[in-house]
Amino acid sequence: IWPRGGGKSTTCELITAAVMVRGKRRYALYVSGTQDQADKHVEAIGTILERLNVQRSVNKYGTSRGWRRNRLRAADGFTIDAFGLDTGSRGTKDDDSRPDFIIFDDIDQVHDSTATTRKKIEVLTQTVLPTAIDTAAVVGVQNLITAHGIFAQLADRSTPWLADRIISGPYPALLNCVITPEQQADEIIYRVNGTPTWDGQNLDACQRIITTMGPDAFWRECQHRVDSGGLAIYPSVPVCDPFPVPDDWPRYLGIDYGGVHTCVVFLVQDPITLHWYVIDEYLEGNRTIEEHVIAISQRVGTAEPFAVGGVGSEEQWRREMRRAGLPVSKPSVIDVEIGISRVSGALGEDGILSVFRTCVGLLDNLRTYRRAPDERGRPTREIVNKSTYHYADALRYIVSRIR
Repeated sequence: IWPRGGGKSTTCELITAAVMVRGKRRYALYVSGTQDQADKHVEAIGTILERLNVQRSVNKYGTSRGWRRNRLRAADGFTIDAFGLDTGSRGTKDDDSRPDFIIFDDIDQVHDSTATTRKKIEVLTQTVLPTAIDTAAVVGVQNLITAHGIFAQLADRSTPWLADRIISGPYPALLNCVITPEQQADEIIYRVNGTPTWDGQNLDACQRIITTMGPDAFWRECQHRVDSGGLAIYPSVPVCDPFPVPDDWPRYLGIDYGGVHTCVVFLVQDPITLHWYVIDEYLEGNRTIEEHVIAISQRVGTAEPFAVGGVGSEEQWRREMRRAGLPVSKPSVIDVEIGISRVSGALGEDGILSVFRTCVGLLDNLRTYRRAPDERGRPTREIVNKSTYHYADALRYIVSRIR
């Protein structure tokens, strides 16, 4: 179970060609989620064999007995077939031979439902594996892209089939991975850092991947942080371009206090559509309460904001801000789960909250705010590294109060 870009399919294609040419196996079945995927893998193996000058099998009339994108038959007797789980063909065999080598490659898809995964398992266990001989070898490669997928179940050993399997991984592309958003002109650039797990996919390669795919896909495809199953708390965050905010629009502040940093998110509401926008953010440390209030007030302008901040036990912070000239109310909802539910609804199904794309700290918080999985990959109530999500907490305080 290796990351995207880790050479999984290339390795399997080379292995398949090698064991066939060396006569170690005679009939390989290359299995993928769809027939088209399986055909492409077999086609790639065909290219490798042609470079090795492997001769095609022909009948007595000189016609090829099978050298196409879904089947390769060589003159020395070996055969490679492509099999897509979406076809579900039964009784796969080559004349009187049955597979002695089976490869699973890309059998999980990111949008697979639990019902789809269950159907795929039925095809594997009731159609594919029973066709093999008793001494067949089975190899599988995949990155973890769904918490309930086939490879997730193979990894946590919850499947009763292939019970004698040996697992390699899951290995992420980077250990101690950190993704940092940077504002460059009108764009947000995500910088990635960490320790590569192998030399073939170094930090520069990971940076190219995240530049192309974006941070959310990188976490899932390369780091095995699966979203399916609920690990991502805010899987969809509406983003919009900044625009001039009319002076008469109401202003709102969400504040997260801290001994090191104080964090603020700035919201406005369109009085006609009643849509909310997060227009600015603030995260500073090593300042007095008075200095924080001055800096916040400068960003708000002449409007008098409605501010909500801190947990129930942080009345001293609220009292000191009031003394410095910024009245701050106590959140009306203390329960974290209720607050998360309200933010999730505002961003998602209700569609009443959008974030300016210039709020890079908040966007990074929302996109990486995740629940810790249990041993089966299912979401728990625990938030991963919760103490670092100051922007997300500040947003939760204000949204819980105004919704």
